[in-house]
Amino acid sequence: MEPAVLDEIQRIFAAARFISDLGIDLESVGDGECVTTLELEDRHLQQDGFVHAGVHATIAYVEA
Repeated sequence: MEPAVLDEIQRIFAAARFISDLGIDLESVGDGECVTTLELEDRHLQQDGFVHAGVHATIAYVEA
């Protein structure tokens, strides 16, 4: 991956306020993949103790 492309991906990720608010961290980027991590906290859980579907959807989102 070209350094300019990687820099732009990192810039976009860092500027995404919702992603930052959730606590999602960018771990690595490669051809066709973006690896993120999230340390689960109580605020990520719904009323029955499962991870909220909105958190799953945000992490799983793929733009083709």
